[in-house]
Amino acid sequence: TPDVKKFATRLKAIIKAKSEGESGADIRNILSKLEDIRKPTLELLSQTKIGVPVAKLANKAKTPKLHADLRSRASKLVVAWKKRAAKLSKKGPTKIKKAVVVQKKKVAAAASKPARSPAPSSRKPKADQPPPGSTPDEQKAFFLARFGFWNRDLNTDKIRVKRRHLIFDKLALHRAKVRSVVGELSDEEFFLLLIDTAENIESEALKAFGKNADMLQT
Repeated sequence: TPDVKKFATRLKAIIKAKSEGESGADIRNILSKLEDIRKPTLELLSQTKIGVPVAKLANKAKTPKLHADLRSRASKLVVAWKKRAAKLSKKGPTKIKKAVVVQKKKVAAAASKPARSPAPSSRKPKADQPPPGSTPDEQKAFFLARFGFWNRDLNTDKIRVKRRHLIFDKLALHRAKVRSVVGELSDEEFFLLLIDTAENIESEALKAFGKNADMLQT
């Protein structure tokens, strides 16, 4: 990965200086080394952002002085990387899906334990609300068990929770792009970020569109 980052930095400098014509040997060497990476990972492509400068090499409008054979090689790399990324996105359970599975298992384990008596209160809790005095973990368990989705702001409107869950799934589907924007996060931090982002998007859509916020489901 460090070498690929260096390649990306060097290509960006060449493109910025508009010296792709006289830097043909340098570009040829970098493309050869990139072509040797037969099976790049999603992390490598997203973290190094190597696809950005290579795509510019493939675009004649961006690099008009580049030799035709180098442009063709850059174009083939871009096509191959897109296919690779699409294949990896569909292959196997993602880290996000694994995190969800782990959370559901924790909920199932919690449900099998004897329920703790709620703290005395003169007011009865609303239906579909976590018991008063619940800890964050207990609130999370409540929402996953009741709605299948952890609503961190404790909103229990079933329609809104469903919309947020849908947005979360869309974000998880494009997790590679999201990770490339947010940078280095642990799996748990990234999982919580997607949940919070889904809540924010749904809340803003509700403010902007009111009842028409259901268009988010299309």
